Amino acid sequence: MRSSASAGLLESQSDEASGEQSVHLRNQRGLKAGLVFSEDDPRKKEPTGTDIRCEPSSEVPDSPSQILPHATNNRRGEEEAEAAQAAEGEAMIQLPIYDKAGKQVETLSIDEQTLGGEVRFALLKQAYVTTHTNQRQGSARTKSRGDIVGSTRKIYKQKGTGNARAGASRTPTRKGGGVCFKKDRTREAFRSELPKKMRRLANRNALLAKLVDGEVKCFLDLNFAAPKTSDFVTLLATVGINRTTLIALDRANRNAQLSARNIEGVDTCRVDQLNVFELLNHRFLVLDKAALVSFLDESCFEHSESGRNNPAKETA
Repeated sequence: MRSSASAGLLESQSDEASGEQSVHLRNQRGLKAGLVFSEDDPRKKEPTGTDIRCEPSSEVPDSPSQILPHATNNRRGEEEAEAAQAAEGEAMIQLPIYDKAGKQVETLSIDEQTLGGEVRFALLKQAYVTTHTNQRQGSARTKSRGDIVGSTRKIYKQKGTGNARAGASRTPTRKGGGVCFKKDRTREAFRSELPKKMRRLANRNALLAKLVDGEVKCFLDLNFAAPKTSDFVTLLATVGINRTTLIALDRANRNAQLSARNIEGVDTCRVDQLNVFELLNHRFLVLDKAALVSFLDESCFEHSESGRNNPAKETA
C-alpha cells in the first residue's frame, strides 16, 4: 500500500516537472520569435493555432537575429528613382560639335527615343534591301543568234579541213554570237514597297546606329566663301576622316556641295534626302549643326513638302 502511494507521488511530481519544462520551452520559443505568452493564460498545455494569445515582447532580445523589423524600407524607392534617372541620362547621346579647325566647341544632346530607342537590325536590313531593289531599272536585254547581224553561211565545208565541224558564225558557242534563252521582256518590275512609318523609322534608326558607333562628325557650320576642294579636304582631315563619307547639306549650301563633290570616296546629298541606303553605304556622316537639328525636328521635310506642292515657288 505504501509502495503504491509513493509511486503515485513520484508520478505526480514527474508530471509537474514535465509541465514546468513544457512551459519553459514554450516561453523560450516565444522569446526567439520576439513574442511572449500572456501570464494569465490558464492553459498549461502545448499551444496550438487557436489557443495562443501573443503580445509584443517588452524585453530586449539577446541577439539581433531575434529582432523582426517592421519598419518600411524607403531605400528601395530611392534606388528605383536613381536607376530611372541614370537610364534617362544614358538615353541621351552627347554629340561633340567641331569648328573648322577640328576643335570641339560645344556638345549637342540627342534623345535616343526620337531615333527609335535602339538599333533595329532587322528593320535596317529590310529597308536597305527594299531601297536597293527599287534602284534596278529592269531594262537588261540580250540577243539570240537570230538578232545578231551577220551571215548564216557555213564558214567552211564539213569534211576535209581537219577542223571541228562548224556552222554559222553567230551561234552561241562562238565569240560575237548570240546567247541562249535571251532576255526579251519589254520591262521587268522589281519594285517593292515599304510602309511609310517603317521607312521613316529606318532612316532615323540608321542615324542612331551611326551615332552609337561614333561615325557622325558634326561641325558648327560648313559655310565657304567660294567653292574650293582643298579647303574641304583639310576640313575632313581635322576630324580624322579617312574612309567613305556622306556629306549631308542644306539645299542652300551650294559652295560646300561644289567643294566636296570632286573628292574621292565622298558623296553629297541634301539633309532631307538622308536614307538608310546611303547612310549604311558610307562609313562617316558629315553635316553641320543646323542641318542635323532640322533633321531631328523634321523641319527640313516641311520645306521639301511645300516646294513639292508649289513647284513655281521652289524655282523662284
